[in-house]
This record gives sequence, C-alpha cells and structure tokens, in this order.
Amino acid sequence: MGLLFGTLTFLLIVSSVLSYILVKQIDSDVQNLGRVVAPQKEAVLEMQISIGESNRSIIQYSIDRDDQHIRRFLETKIEFEIALKEFNRLAETEPEKEAGRRVDQIHSGFGEISDDIIGVTNTLQANLARLSQDAANINQILNNQLEMLVDRDAPDGLAKLEAVLSMGIRVDRSFFAIQSYIDSPEPGFRETVAEEQEKFREFEAAFRSKQISIEEITLVGVINDVFVDPVTISARVMDQVDARRLLLLELANDLEAIDRIVNDDVQPLIIAETLEALNGAEASVDGATKQFSYSSPWASSSGLGRRPSWGGR
Repeated sequence: MGLLFGTLTFLLIVSSVLSYILVKQIDSDVQNLGRVVAPQKEAVLEMQISIGESNRSIIQYSIDRDDQHIRRFLETKIEFEIALKEFNRLAETEPEKEAGRRVDQIHSGFGEISDDIIGVTNTLQANLARLSQDAANINQILNNQLEMLVDRDAPDGLAKLEAVLSMGIRVDRSFFAIQSYIDSPEPGFRETVAEEQEKFREFEAAFRSKQISIEEITLVGVINDVFVDPVTISARVMDQVDARRLLLLELANDLEAIDRIVNDDVQPLIIAETLEALNGAEASVDGATKQFSYSSPWASSSGLGRRPSWGGR
C-alpha cells in the first residue's frame, strides 16, 4: 500500500510539472501574438498611413503654400519615424531587420527630397511674385504715363499708340504663358514666352523709331530696364517648375518603393509569423490535452484505458 501511495504521489508531481510546462508554452505562444505580431502589424499600418499623409501634405503645399501643410508634414514625418523605430524594435528575423533598414534608408532620402520641394516652391513663388510686380510696373508706365504722352493727332501718333498698347499686350501674354506653364509644363508655353518677349522688343523698337520727346525716351528707357528683370526671371521660374516636377516624381517613386517593401516583404513575414504563432498555440493545446489524458495518475492507477486481468483469465 505504501509503495502504491508513493507511486501515485510521484505521478502527481510529474503530471503537475508537465502541466505547468505545457501551460507556460501555451501562454508563451499566445503572448507572442499580443506582444510582437499585433504591435508589428500596427506599426506597419502606421507607417503606411503617415507616409501617405506626408506625401499629400508636400504636394498640397506645392500648390497653395499653406503653412498648415508644412506642419502636417512634420507631424506625419515624426509619426512615421516612431512607427519605424517600433517595427525595428520588434523585428526578430533577419529579413524583417533588413526590410526595416531599407525602409529607413529610403525614408531618409524622402525627407531630403521633401525639403528640396519646399525650398524650390518657396523660391518659385517669390520669383513669380516678383515677375507679377514687374509686369504690373511696366503696364502702369505704359498705360498711365507713356500712353498719355502720345499725340494722337501727330502723323505717327496712331503708330506710337499701337506700339504702346502692343507692348502691354505682350507683357500680359508672356506672364499668362508662364502661369500656364506652372499648371501644365508643356514646351509650347516656353515657346510662347520667348515669342511674346521678342515681340515686345519689336514694338519697343517701333516706338523708338518714331519722333518721340525726351520724356517719352526716358519712360521707354525705364520700361526697358524693368523688362530685363522679367526676361531673366521668367526662364528661372520655368526651370524651377521643371525642378519641382522632377522632385515630386522622385518623391512618388520613393513612396512607391516603401509601399513595395511593406506590401511585398514585410506583410508576408508578419502573416507567416502570425500563422506560426497560431499553429504553435494550437499544437501546445493539443499536446496539453493528450498529456493530461495519458499522464493522469488516476487513469494509470485505476486501470482506466486498459482491460483488467482476473487471475489470468
């Protein structure tokens, strides 16, 4: 009897130890889902959301230069960096760590490109404002001063008046073509700007060829000096439009590259880890169930699971 009681006690201890180990294994598998996999998925989602918001903010700023877009860009940039840092912290496999390094490298370039876009946009708008002011100054001199000096009754009065009005038209058309180029950078608008500026020079020369007063000569000289500035700035503005367009394209390519890494590399890894953790938990539960069935001391001691022997019969 003592031997039987000792055996039962030993089996109870072994069963308890095994049960504890199995429960810990189940708990570990379940915790892995909550501690690593779920936060990883959340970090990846946050990266995708914040990088998309950053891209939209920069594009919107390039359109209307509203400072709120810059603030939003900086906020989402920080949000992305926090999410990426969290993902890298949770990364356990080498493929995950490598994907995190690649995303980090691309995002670093993303920030530099965004800064360049902001800088080019600010300079572009400053030059455009200066160009607009130059056009307004030229038109003010043409319409409010030079035109008033033209003697319409003189033999060449109508020719001089036509030259004055035509110069104003060419200034307006040139500025409109530049604005159109900003909205739609087509080569034809560049050609229009060059043509209108050339025609302006032609009408200016036509006015100078007529009999003009000293005051008219002075005003035409002022107009000529002012016109030198928009000729230079207009080319610069269109070049900056081209530079910004290329930067925006490069930004879109970086965004696509990050999305590709996340969707093609990171997401499958997380899905695989989720399935592995779920399978591990399921296997642990199955193992625990079987172990409890076969290692129960009561089942062993009471003869459960086997036929009794009655005196050899």
